[in-house]
Amino acid sequence: MVPAFDEVVSDLCCHLEIELPALAAGEFLALAAGSEQVLLKDGPWGRVIELEAEVGFLTRSEALEVAELEGLLKANLAQSLQRDVLVCLGVAEGMGPQRVLVKGFYRYDETDISRLVHLVSEVASSAEVLKGLLYGAVRVGENKTTQENQGALIFQP
Repeated sequence: MVPAFDEVVSDLCCHLEIELPALAAGEFLALAAGSEQVLLKDGPWGRVIELEAEVGFLTRSEALEVAELEGLLKANLAQSLQRDVLVCLGVAEGMGPQRVLVKGFYRYDETDISRLVHLVSEVASSAEVLKGLLYGAVRVGENKTTQENQGALIFQP
């Protein structure tokens, strides 16, 4: 029998040795994973958990937005080849800018909770990498130090 969303969340919290929050119908679980926050929601298709980390917002400048989208698609292609995540745009409430999200999907008819833990880690890591690409932080040198590149794509956290 397929477990319910709250049962999977309970198993995940037990596996991570954290306190299980009380979840009402339609609510989500927010996990801190490193410097990122990953939301776990019951997916719209049933038996799927949707994982989501927000990267930031695209600006409304048309010329710069095209450049940002090109960078976003390149990053998405590179990450999708190695990870089980997807970078996508989501419209913010009202007429605001578009949100850039990293999403992952987990079918909870599977019994391996460690796969879900791994996916949480991949979503958080991908969001962190993408923020670095879009904010202009670049890795340099052998010691992997970070430096800011102010000439990089315009992007709003």
